[in-house]
Amino acid sequence: MVGISIVVCDPQRTVGEAVAAGLERLGGASVHPVETRLVEALHTVAAVRPDATVVSPDLFGRPLGTVVAAFAHASTRSGLVIITADTCTLPARLDGMMRVVSGDYTMADLVAAVQATVQGVHTGVRRTLGAFDHLDGSIAARLTARERQVLECLVEGLDPAGIARRLSIRTSTARTHIKNLCRRLRVHSAAEAVNLVRNG
Repeated sequence: MVGISIVVCDPQRTVGEAVAAGLERLGGASVHPVETRLVEALHTVAAVRPDATVVSPDLFGRPLGTVVAAFAHASTRSGLVIITADTCTLPARLDGMMRVVSGDYTMADLVAAVQATVQGVHTGVRRTLGAFDHLDGSIAARLTARERQVLECLVEGLDPAGIARRLSIRTSTARTHIKNLCRRLRVHSAAEAVNLVRNG
């Protein structure tokens, strides 16, 4: 992972340093531990724009969803690895995010999560560009941002339940998005929409 940049944000210095030291196993990665408050951490991530951000949101004293959303928006380029004891609020995986359960993870688990996140973000960017290159600009412009995400999931082979888990929405909402994007693309099924993306 030569050339990869990782920021470790943790308000407890010892935790941040230990995580950063463990991530040095990624050989060639540049690891930056940040011991700071939430606002400063977000500014650091926005300025550095790392390939991956590792954060323990439970320690910031704010709702998990709020912290995760803030870091996700701080740098859309960065993958996000969440170290949390919360096993219910967030799904195991979101686009560009991996969750590591704080009570029982090993450093090898964390390294693997960072690697998977960075690879997923980089692959996702290439896949998105490749997937939509074939679409006529006026057709692509008809889709909302959420419909594009749903279409990308369809291209990956996810069904409505899988899309719902990936995007943290209800299965019925995923089906509605599929129906709407099919109407906008003037196709009759999800399979036809996928074929349109793959074959232009």
